[in-house]
Amino acid sequence: MSDNYKKVPPIFVGKMWSETEGTVLASGNIVRWEDKDLENPPKRYIKVIKSKNNKGETKIEFLQSMGLLYDNTDDPQRRPNSPDIGGGVTVDEIITKGSTNPDGSKNPDLVSWAESKFGAWIKADADYAGDLYSISISKKNAMSTPAPATTTTAFPADADEDFPF
Repeated sequence: MSDNYKKVPPIFVGKMWSETEGTVLASGNIVRWEDKDLENPPKRYIKVIKSKNNKGETKIEFLQSMGLLYDNTDDPQRRPNSPDIGGGVTVDEIITKGSTNPDGSKNPDLVSWAESKFGAWIKADADYAGDLYSISISKKNAMSTPAPATTTTAFPADADEDFPF
């Protein structure tokens, strides 16, 4: 990657783990009340899932889809830093609206962004029997920003090879 560009950190990071006991009880879609009479209102796809928590107790959860993900583990054209699971996601303004920085000021990155990239990388963990993933959600097309430079250079076509997405 060119020295005149720097990596933009993800907006969200975290972890997830495999769950093998789960059942989809229902799937559907919802629209905002104020949009219900539009010809093609924006839909949010939902599911109700029944599974067990770490104590073996039954739990039922209502989930909203953020996007389709793809398993890249067997892709022969996959780059070394590419995620094991990844895809485009939309972070709903319900999640991001009103998000603040630690000092209490509004965070414009969390208030206005929607089109994003999700990536999950399998991590080895001797204490965990299933798959454990390191995950991140980043703004789409915001992987690099110009860094202060004394000369202007074009962004190289293959510069994103150093990024995990």
